[in-house]
Amino acid sequence: MSKAFVKEIFKSVQGEGKYVGARQLFIRFAGCNINCVGCDTNYTVDRYFLCCDKKYENPVTPDNLFNLVVNNFDLNLFHSVSLTGGEPLIYCDFLKLFLQYLKNAGVRTFLETSGLIVDSILELEDYLDIISVDLKLKEVFGVEFNRDGIIKLKDINEKVYFKIVVGENLPLEKIENTIHLIKGIGVEELYIHFIDNKFNYSLLDKILDLCYYHNVMAYFIPQVHKLIGMK
Repeated sequence: MSKAFVKEIFKSVQGEGKYVGARQLFIRFAGCNINCVGCDTNYTVDRYFLCCDKKYENPVTPDNLFNLVVNNFDLNLFHSVSLTGGEPLIYCDFLKLFLQYLKNAGVRTFLETSGLIVDSILELEDYLDIISVDLKLKEVFGVEFNRDGIIKLKDINEKVYFKIVVGENLPLEKIENTIHLIKGIGVEELYIHFIDNKFNYSLLDKILDLCYYHNVMAYFIPQVHKLIGMK
């Protein structure tokens, strides 16, 4: 049976994007397939992971992780269970079974991903309710999202929403190209925040002009969890 390395399991509220303020149970997976410049998340692989202030041994099976979750939390008291990282999709085979357990229990499932492993998204789509894709731009993170991969999400666009992190050195044409891309797959919303919450109104104003000119409903939402001191 496939196993995965977990970093931590905790309850909090969603701090980014479309579902800001939603109470979620977060399962943070360890490990990532990319190395973003300025990454703000500790996703290193360790021997143990934390849940309710207790240590549990890595790696874990889907069965054991599911049992740990349902024995420690009433999942009816959450908007959804968020699979975050790192990059959860590096454990695709593990997630296929774990997500089935969650869905069979009537749980709404929420995936946070860079969108760089699109084939895994499509493989897991039947078990996912909400897919939050963080479009990586080279000027901000040193890595670039896969345009051809994003196009493959067209048939499941009702489950997908896109976030984008912007910064001082980002050419506006990159934003415009991104707008055309997401509109091309039938998505007409974009959620924006600045890297490290370093706000620049002049840049934001230009980005919003572009979005609304192309009939994309853009929303500037800073990383709320950082502003209020939550995970």
